[in-house]
Formats: sequence, C-alpha cells, structure tokens
Amino acid sequence: MKLAIASPHYRSNRGNKITADRLWSGLTKEGAETAVVSSTDNEPLPGGTELVIGFHAYKFAAYYRAFGRGLPYIVTVTGTDINQDLHTEERGPVVREMVENAEMIHVFDTYMEKEIRTYFPEKEVLVLPQAVTIDPLPRVKSDRFTVFLPAGIREVKDISGAVNALRPLGESGDIRLLLAGPVIEENEMEKISPFLQEEWLEWTGEVPFSEMRELYRKCDVVINHSESEGQSSAVLEAMAFGRPAAVRDIPGNAGVVTHMENGLLYEGEEGLRDAVLLLKQDTSLQEKLREGALKRVKDRHDPEKEAAFLMNRIKRILS
Repeated sequence: MKLAIASPHYRSNRGNKITADRLWSGLTKEGAETAVVSSTDNEPLPGGTELVIGFHAYKFAAYYRAFGRGLPYIVTVTGTDINQDLHTEERGPVVREMVENAEMIHVFDTYMEKEIRTYFPEKEVLVLPQAVTIDPLPRVKSDRFTVFLPAGIREVKDISGAVNALRPLGESGDIRLLLAGPVIEENEMEKISPFLQEEWLEWTGEVPFSEMRELYRKCDVVINHSESEGQSSAVLEAMAFGRPAAVRDIPGNAGVVTHMENGLLYEGEEGLRDAVLLLKQDTSLQEKLREGALKRVKDRHDPEKEAAFLMNRIKRILS
C-alpha cells in the first residue's frame, strides 16, 4: 500500500509538520509505504500513490488538481479551512468541493465533527484526536516565572494580543514571556517588534522540533491565544511534557482542555492575564493541572492507537 500525506508548509517548523511526521511514522509502522509532500511547495506525489491524506481542505485543493486528480483522498481538517475559509465567497466553494468529493473527513474533536455534519450531513467523518508522546519534564530553576507561547507569527495566532495582555506583568517583573515560531506574516511581526528590546520578552525565531523540548523544560506555563484552532499540537505537547496550559476558550482548545481539571480556559486579554497570575501564585493548582494533563494525553492521545485506527479506515477505503 502506497500512501502520501500532503501537508501545507511542510518545510517549515509548524504544527502541520509535526502532525504529518507523526502520521508518517505511525502509518509506516503499520506497514504502509508512506511519503510526505509539501502541498504549498508543489512537491509531486511519488509514483504509484494509491491514496492521499490532504491537510487543510482549501490549501490541499490546488495541489490535488495539479498532482492528485483522480486519486482517492482523505481531508484532514486543520481548523481555518472550516472555521474561516468555508464561510468566504472566494474560498467557500473550493472547500465545499474538496469536502464533498473526499472519501472521508478526518477531524480532531467532536466540535469539528458537528460543524462538518452541519454543512455536509452525508459525509463520513472520522473523529481521531491528535496523538502525542508522554515525556514529563522537570522544571529548570529560574528566578522569574516563564510563560511560553509557541506559534508561528500570523494573524490567527494573535501573538500581539498576548504580548499586549502580558506586558503589564512583564514590565512589573512578575513574568517573562518566551515566543518561539517562524514569521509567517510580516505585518504581524511588525506589531510585536517594538517590544523585543524589552527585557521581559524574548523571541527565539523558528526552532526545529528536536530543540523544542528544551524550551518547554524552561517554562512554567504554556499559553495559546489563537482566534481559531483545529487542535493545537503545541497545547498537547505542553500537556505531555507536564506543563500547565492556559488557553483561549475557542472550540479547538476547549476540545482538549477542561477548565481547572487539566488546564485553564480564558476569554480575552484580561482573562489571559488573570490565568497567568493565578498559576504563578498557586503552585498546588499547577501540580493539579500537570497531573490532569498527563492523564488526559495518556487516556486520549496515544500515537499507536491513532495510527492503527487510521490505517483500518484507509484499508476499508481501498478494499
């Protein structure tokens, strides 16, 4: 069996690359000859490919028309394709066509399943949460409470909003904010550049996935301030590393984090600031959320189960 995973921006260290690499590893272990191609770089499919797993319905569309036409495919919904693109005049018809003609739609949580069933009631939907490997890390001792925000710098991640929210805490010496991720939209980088000279804020730039572990080890809490998410790899990584997560209360995040059980949900900039202060002041809550997070990923996000379940569906499609 020859499979291909078509991931947008695969050559950049972003969430889609992490997901693609994990699925590649799992499906390969399940016996499939699997390749990963970057759909936004127009990397051709290997000869003999039997089925394509395309990430992001809109970004996959042009690639499929150029390289995969006629092949069966699965669409993996990554968030903005359904939360945003589906509802625009320009991109909506493209998303609809790709979803309607897919063999199956793969989503990460039940919220997105409901969205798909609302607009495409006849489609087969596979709800399969992203997987992650559990690796609890001890905290590196620091004289300042460190907040970590791993995300590519683009509008939907609202990095500037997070910086604005936490600036009072940083300037007062209460926290340090660490940013890590590539610049995807220059205009968004311009919003945070003026603050990078301040002592409380650090941006590492793009970091290879193999080096991210050390950044998680240095932090006290991981935040996600996105306006839209499918299911954040960074949030799951934080939980697997045993770091408390404070995340914006949007469907993709709320599908993973249960408030005060395995993380914190908040609304708006003031909510982010309050969540960070709460965690800084309450070490017992930090430990409670750490334990809850590790339990969640152990129970619901096992890499071997993810690959086996997906492979069973693929075999059924190709039979």
